[in-house]
Amino acid sequence: MKILVFLSLLALARGQEFLCHCGMFISTETAELEVHRLPPFNIADCDSGGYAACALYCIGEWEFIFNNGGLEMENPSTGATMGQESCDNLVSWHNMPNLDPTPVHNDYMVCGGPWIWDGEQSKDNLCCVDGVFPNNCRN
Repeated sequence: MKILVFLSLLALARGQEFLCHCGMFISTETAELEVHRLPPFNIADCDSGGYAACALYCIGEWEFIFNNGGLEMENPSTGATMGQESCDNLVSWHNMPNLDPTPVHNDYMVCGGPWIWDGEQSKDNLCCVDGVFPNNCRN
């Protein structure tokens, strides 16, 4: 019986996915608020190699987004802009329909650990008016 339990635990451990998450955040006076998250990415492990792979992956994804319209880039599956999805998330995740122009920064998370800033900040500011991204957030 002990062998069966051990083998079950071993199979469970081997079946574990090692995931990298890329998120966009804003800084407020009281908190860091997540406003957008990309689909997770599989990495080989959760050690230093996994951290490096995750950071590089997220930086590459954000560079692609911000070189192709930034917050005005449309999500091909929904047709909504990154900015509008971020405003939608601010409302649903944080009950915050209004946001003055605010810089967005990018973080990554490895295997469910803490969010880590990747050193990237958007060239665009995010703003929301009654839950709507107006496409032009002046400073």
